[in-house]
Amino acid sequence: MNDNRWSGVHGKNSGLDGDKTSTGAVCYAGSQGWSVNGRRKLYVGDKTSPCPKCGQPGVIASGDLRQTNPQGRAVAVNGSPVRCGCATGTNFVIAAGNPSTAKIVSVQSQSVQQSSSRNTLRFQCADDDGRLIVDCRYVLMFPDGHSETGNTDSQGMTEWHYAESAENINMHILMD
Repeated sequence: MNDNRWSGVHGKNSGLDGDKTSTGAVCYAGSQGWSVNGRRKLYVGDKTSPCPKCGQPGVIASGDLRQTNPQGRAVAVNGSPVRCGCATGTNFVIAAGNPSTAKIVSVQSQSVQQSSSRNTLRFQCADDDGRLIVDCRYVLMFPDGHSETGNTDSQGMTEWHYAESAENINMHILMD
């Protein structure tokens, strides 16, 4: 189908071939439909690589029916659930597309009393205008490939997470 340069569906980014899930699996566009800059859109029923957490391949379980492919399958959007062997709601599509931008206002770190060099980290998130991003779901993608999810609190702070350092951690804010 034609190249549709706008990847959003009513304010949410569409999932695209090669996007990852919250557990780190890769999404594969397996059905005909629209593409964005040469990458095919994801639709309900498309599959993922085996989930790094449970080992089972995933299937995109739902999407946004306001945009469908010629077969009538809903487009997957940011946050669309993925069904695998993990607990319901823990695996979902991360559709980066052209996301709302956010910046990390501060990083807090504490050393953990262990023999390793791991630290506990948390981040404070704000939009480009400096407004704190509160009560919002996020995903942290760590350099070793694992991911962790959580919700920011009333001060825009993430939960505490363990990591060697704050370097090379990618954060995805999921705006519903």
